[in-house]
Amino acid sequence: MSAPAWWRRTSPRLNALYPEYTPLIMAFEDRDGLRQLRWALDRARLARARAQGARFALVTSNALEGGTPKAIRDIEREVGYGGATRLSLSVTESGLVELSCATPLLCAHFNKDEAADLFALLDVADPRLVLAHQLLGFPASVIAGLRDWLGTRHSLYWAHDFYALCPRVTMIDAIGRFCGGADAATCGRCVEMGGAHETSVLNELSPAEHRALFDSLLAKFTHVIAPSENAVGYLRKVFAQIKFNVLPHPESRDGAAPAARAGNDTEIVMLGAIGPHKGSDKLLEIARRARLTHPHLSFRVIGYTNIDQALRAVGNVTITGKYTPEELPELLAQTKGRLALFLPAWPETYSYTLSELVKHGFIPLAPDIGAPADRIRKAGFGVVFPFPADAAAVLALIDEIAAGTVSPVREGALPEAFFSKPEDLERLNRIVLNQPRESVKAAPKPAKAKAPSPA
Repeated sequence: MSAPAWWRRTSPRLNALYPEYTPLIMAFEDRDGLRQLRWALDRARLARARAQGARFALVTSNALEGGTPKAIRDIEREVGYGGATRLSLSVTESGLVELSCATPLLCAHFNKDEAADLFALLDVADPRLVLAHQLLGFPASVIAGLRDWLGTRHSLYWAHDFYALCPRVTMIDAIGRFCGGADAATCGRCVEMGGAHETSVLNELSPAEHRALFDSLLAKFTHVIAPSENAVGYLRKVFAQIKFNVLPHPESRDGAAPAARAGNDTEIVMLGAIGPHKGSDKLLEIARRARLTHPHLSFRVIGYTNIDQALRAVGNVTITGKYTPEELPELLAQTKGRLALFLPAWPETYSYTLSELVKHGFIPLAPDIGAPADRIRKAGFGVVFPFPADAAAVLALIDEIAAGTVSPVREGALPEAFFSKPEDLERLNRIVLNQPRESVKAAPKPAKAKAPSPA
């Protein structure tokens, strides 16, 4: 078990038994008297590694769960870093910026006022490849410092979400509506009412200043990448001068079901962590209506929600709870139904949950918003219904599929259509590794970086 997984499983119990533990550790990290003294050792280690021929690639992310960590793993697996060693730049729970590496062993911490020291240390490593996957949680001093430091380095920014334009990340406003990317003045009133994302530390900036900071940052990257054309459409509304590249995440079609799975249309599946932005309230509304009008239907959540108790109380919803990746195939195999319901309240930029379900042959039903709807339409595998979802209309659609009046799969459509094609992987390799088109196929497979050492 990896250290992060171990920590995620044990920290809730530890904090329940010893509520003073996390604040104590965070306070220690903040005042760690030896922290700055260790930077000299870090500089020496990096300088020695460089002298011995080591090359580095800088990868920025944060500690949040979701699709970004999987995207990083998949890109690392399929492309790598051209033989360079991964340097990881992230943010600790206490808000310190952490630069870590496995070889040489490195774990340096910086507060928001020490951005110059961070980039001075990075200058010693001199990474020529930079991949920015997440900057949510990073202070403005580090974001601005990264902008000014990139220079001529080959650099790629991945828009996994909409934090660059929306301090709340999802474009779901303070009254629960999808705003579509409001103007800066409306965005300011929204943040005043409902606050920014809980992990954002750019709260001293107005939304206009927030967007201006990211606009100036994105302009410095060699490539700005989004995993779907749909995501680019929203980003272009605010960042009109930025050139975006659409690159779907690299996902192997190996193991994809040969066709739609067999199953009934009375048990409807949802997968993952279903919070408000994933439609937990809408699921509750649908389940309650179904309890009265469709007593033959049941809903199976493989995962958990933010309203488990309310959903279970309806009587037609089962919730498995959190699962490990190893447990998921068996949980899916135990399912009797063939339809998978999606209820996002925002335009997801890709959706690994969609990939997981169609890979097992489930037929997706999703509202007409974001990349999932576009992927379903393009594949011809699944049904897209109007957004925002209407409970009665969703139940009517399920009725029509069960009656055979709506065919949920286009003739000849297969689950494998959702996954990467060879030309997608070739283009990803070419852009990440900065290679000319003709050299990609002949190039040796890049060395994979070792995982960073735990903090």
